[in-house]
Amino acid sequence: MIQPDFKTYIIKTPELFESLKTYAAKVESDILAYDVETNGTFEKTCHLYGFGLAFNEHKAFYNSCRYADGAKCWPVEIEQKIKYWFEK
Repeated sequence: MIQPDFKTYIIKTPELFESLKTYAAKVESDILAYDVETNGTFEKTCHLYGFGLAFNEHKAFYNSCRYADGAKCWPVEIEQKIKYWFEK
């Protein structure tokens, strides 16, 4: 059941992504829940369409990576920053 004070943040600008990074660095939690959205089930051939993150039961973040037509949402340089952040 979704909590009444639950909030979802949609990451759709580089500034919002920077805010997510800042929040993630400061949050004190033993929880990290994540989900990925793809266009297939085989990791070698599918494309990432988006991902969600939650560090507690009150806030979740969703970052869209592709539009419904398959076109990428982010310029290459921002996409690389997002990828680097996850690989750290």
